[in-house]
Amino acid sequence: MSEMEINCSQTRDLLSSSLVRETTDKHDGVDKHLKECSSCNAWSDQMNEIVTVASSMAQFDVPESLTQSILKAVDAQAVQRKSLSPSLMIPAVFALLMAVILVIETHESIGGVISWAAGLAVMYSVSLLVSSNKEAEPA
Repeated sequence: MSEMEINCSQTRDLLSSSLVRETTDKHDGVDKHLKECSSCNAWSDQMNEIVTVASSMAQFDVPESLTQSILKAVDAQAVQRKSLSPSLMIPAVFALLMAVILVIETHESIGGVISWAAGLAVMYSVSLLVSSNKEAEPA
């Protein structure tokens, strides 16, 4: 592969792997490609600049307790987002169903629409109760 032409993706992969390994091992075609491709040459310059700036930055040790508290907060936020998403989806589906009922089923009486709405509200309430009971149960 050393004599074959390489494309932009291969060049960037090879350059990235050499940055990660902190070696200067390059594929024979990388230098040739960098001379011919201004986009990859600019990309290489930017990556080298990022590495230079990052290596010159001061590094601080943080207590393990801080790291653990951050990780716990991230986990809690992920769980909260998971549980929040379905609870927002149910009212949206309910509103969509109501709109469909009101638009499509115009031949029904107002009493029929109200009974549909009451039934859907009951089903929504039951689903909230079931989901809250599942969250309250210990694992």
